[in-house]
Amino acid sequence: MKKIIYLFLCLCFIVSIAACKDDPITEPEPEDEIKFVLDGSVFNNQFVSFNDFFAEQTTVGYIDSLQTTEIKTIAQFNNSPVSFWLRFPNQNTGSYTYNEPNPPQIDYPANDKYFEIKLGNDTLLGGIAIQQINLNISQYDTVGGRIKGNFEGAVYDYSTGTEALVSVENGEFDMKRQF
Repeated sequence: MKKIIYLFLCLCFIVSIAACKDDPITEPEPEDEIKFVLDGSVFNNQFVSFNDFFAEQTTVGYIDSLQTTEIKTIAQFNNSPVSFWLRFPNQNTGSYTYNEPNPPQIDYPANDKYFEIKLGNDTLLGGIAIQQINLNISQYDTVGGRIKGNFEGAVYDYSTGTEALVSVENGEFDMKRQF
C-alpha cells in the first residue's frame, strides 16, 4: 500500500511539473515613467520622477490633424501635481532639436514641436521659454506598445520674477501609446 501511495504522489508531482511548463509566463506591463534632473534657478541637481499618473489626464499617441505625436500627462512628485507636455513630428523614431527663434516669432512654438514641464502650481519650464531641447525617440510602437525616448537641454524659469536658465539633464520617458 505504501508503494501505491508513493507512486501516486510521484505521478502527481510529475503531472504538476508538466502543467507548469505549459503555462506561459507573462511579464508585467511596464509602468509609465518620466524622469529628469533640473539644475539652475531654484533647482540644485533636483531629480524629478513622476509617479501616480492620472490616467484620465494622460494622452499618448499620434494626432492625425496635426501630424504630430503628443505625450501629455499629469502626475505626482513629492505630493504635488506635475505635468509634462511633449510634441514631436511624425510617428517614428528619430532625433529633434527645439531652439528658441532669434528674433522671436509670433508662430513659435510650432504645433509639432513643443516641450513643457510644470511643477506645482507656479513653476513652468519650457513652453515658449526654451533655449534648446534635444530630443531622441528610441522606440515608437503601434497602439498598445511603448513610446520611449530621452531629452536634455535648457529652458527658462520665470517663476522667481527673473529670467533664470535651468538645465534639463538625463531626461527619459517610457509611456504606453494609447492612440
